[in-house]
Amino acid sequence: NALSQSDAIAQVSAALMYAASRYNAFALQAQSGDLADHKDEALEYLSTQYKKMCHENIEIISSASAGA
Repeated sequence: NALSQSDAIAQVSAALMYAASRYNAFALQAQSGDLADHKDEALEYLSTQYKKMCHENIEIISSASAGA
């Protein structure tokens, strides 16, 4: 949150998404041993989870801003 005050919000958002995707690729490789064999399933799982998290946070933030 502090970074968004000094840098463009879009840049901070892009950096966080890239870092999360990089770490998740690393974690999946560490768990499966061969990420290439599970690429489609991994992408589907991560995409679904990200969509759920975004939906939840959009609801929370929009509710909070509506009450302000």
